[in-house]
Amino acid sequence: MMKICLILIIIIKLVYSVQYNKLCTFSFGTCNWSIGRRWHITSLDNGDKVLIADAESKEDKRIGFTDAIMSSWLQLSSLCSFDVRLTFQYSIQNENDLIEIYVIEKNRTRMISIGQWKDTVNINNSLEYNDPIWQQGNVTFKAAEEFRIDIEIRHLPNKKNNPSVWFGIDDILIENCPIGK
Repeated sequence: MMKICLILIIIIKLVYSVQYNKLCTFSFGTCNWSIGRRWHITSLDNGDKVLIADAESKEDKRIGFTDAIMSSWLQLSSLCSFDVRLTFQYSIQNENDLIEIYVIEKNRTRMISIGQWKDTVNINNSLEYNDPIWQQGNVTFKAAEEFRIDIEIRHLPNKKNNPSVWFGIDDILIENCPIGK
């Protein structure tokens, strides 16, 4: 009986030490995130499906807006000291706009900002203005045993009156026990 209990304990520890990977890819429909009203899934020219948000009206472009997508509640293993790595692909069309990511802990009523990402300006103007430049976001942080991730976009109007307001997000990966930090 003692051997069986010991074997069960070892199996449980092994299961909980396995990496937790939560992949969210809109092309494969593996995302069940809550999305705000400006977000929708669209196909790019290459057939890849991504989540995009854009200004719904001239008023949105003029005064700005904030919108978000939010993960479901995620649970982690304490064997990794609650280390989490979040990677994602993103594109922002307007140089003043940004993406900010928050962690929301279930047992606490606080949101913690873990980073902001802005547009990469196309210096050579080698691409058409409407072609998105996709970038990689990557951040490692500590989280509570149960938490959510909130990805917030902000359109901040500017005096240049840039006609394009476009955000794109895809390939979100949440890893518990990340191998390389």
